Amino acid sequence: MIFILCFLGGLSTLLLGIYFISKTLESYHQFRLKYLLKRFTDTPTRGFIFGTVATMILQSSSAITVITIGLVNARLLTFYQAIGIVLGTNVGTTFTTQMVAFDLKKLILPMIIVGIILYIIPIITVRLGGKILLSFSLVLIGLNLMTWSTSQLESSRLFLLMFSKLDNSILYSISIGVISTALLQSSSGVTAILLALAPHGYLSLTTAIAVILGSNVGTCFTAVLAVIHSSVAARKVALAHIILNVGGLVLFFPFISSFSTLIEMTSLSLPRQIANAQTIYNLIISLMVLPIAKRFADLTSWTYNSISIKTKLGLRQVLRRRRKP
Repeated sequence: MIFILCFLGGLSTLLLGIYFISKTLESYHQFRLKYLLKRFTDTPTRGFIFGTVATMILQSSSAITVITIGLVNARLLTFYQAIGIVLGTNVGTTFTTQMVAFDLKKLILPMIIVGIILYIIPIITVRLGGKILLSFSLVLIGLNLMTWSTSQLESSRLFLLMFSKLDNSILYSISIGVISTALLQSSSGVTAILLALAPHGYLSLTTAIAVILGSNVGTCFTAVLAVIHSSVAARKVALAHIILNVGGLVLFFPFISSFSTLIEMTSLSLPRQIANAQTIYNLIISLMVLPIAKRFADLTSWTYNSISIKTKLGLRQVLRRRRKP
């Protein structure tokens, strides 16, 4: 029981670190970010680059997506401009995983010390650097606590049963990715759990890839919540996010085993393979859609209009039935 509590404590610490990094940079660059979003997203390619870089800096694809939806809702961005940003956020979010996949245990204490020193200095930009270092230290502390606790869980029958099911069913693994990301509101947090489990042989690369595919779909939950009572254009942005990630899942699902074999060639380390799988998968999907961004936008609009019409017709039929004596 103590090891499960340690695992949950490590996960909470990791998510807290990611949250602090996101909020620190978001609050500091909020107005500048909105200005840059409006200025540097006139084409899908520029939007893709900006979305990637902004997500790498903020450490939160959800934050960039929500800000984008807000600007579209306020008619400061068009739906077409938002497509490139959505594609970029999927790639930018993999930066956290790549960083965490490095073995940085020895740097935790120096980062904390330097972070505290920088935070004490009364200069805004310097204090910002201190906050980021301290927040990233929390991410590493959380990951290491999770890794240690999973190494002690071999005696837990429930734990072993749960992860034996992961390796037995790809659909089960995808479902775990969707649900856990929707609950944690962080695909980076879910991938970090995979990185913590990987060194102890609790899951295979194929299983981890399946969870990652599901995790991408789980990120859509935040976008859906953000467009409640929003404009049609804003809802189309959320729908584009859903189509992109669900479409990627459907496209890659038959080739998960082959993709896993390909990723194994990129590194001998399973944690690094998992990080590479997430990066390469998101990069492939985004680069496939980027050249046909206009058609993708048209497909999203057509899908939205079709759903809207069918919903209205369904409601009318229900109302007619109720009116009949």
